[in-house]
Amino acid sequence: MNVLRGQCHQIVQTSIRFQSTVAAGRLKTINKGLFPKLEDISVNDLISENILFEKGRYFIARSKTGNLPVYSDTKGGGNKFVTEIRKIQGDVVQLRNDLQEQLPFIPEKNWKVLTQSRKIIIKGDAVKQVKGILTRTF
Repeated sequence: MNVLRGQCHQIVQTSIRFQSTVAAGRLKTINKGLFPKLEDISVNDLISENILFEKGRYFIARSKTGNLPVYSDTKGGGNKFVTEIRKIQGDVVQLRNDLQEQLPFIPEKNWKVLTQSRKIIIKGDAVKQVKGILTRTF
């Protein structure tokens, strides 16, 4: 039993050693010049302004087919319509405020922000109006 364990360990150790030397040799030829040295990279290279969202900045990602994530849904047995805006990155409250300025006919009490799920819920069917505004912006 001890002999088998020793042989298995030796075989595994040999194969790991063999793979690591082969892989290291290939990596030197493949990756040469692809990546800059750490000394050459600055903090500004790592942080993009498009990724950082401060207060007042937001972005709505489109789907793979290019559609905006604005959906209508029915609640309460089909007699209550709601509009839902999803995939919001950044300041959700600021987006709501900007949309409220563009859609003054929707009362403020009909707007709801779900900060944890990053959604805006609007009571009523306002999909066409919201998509019209967001299409011009995004």
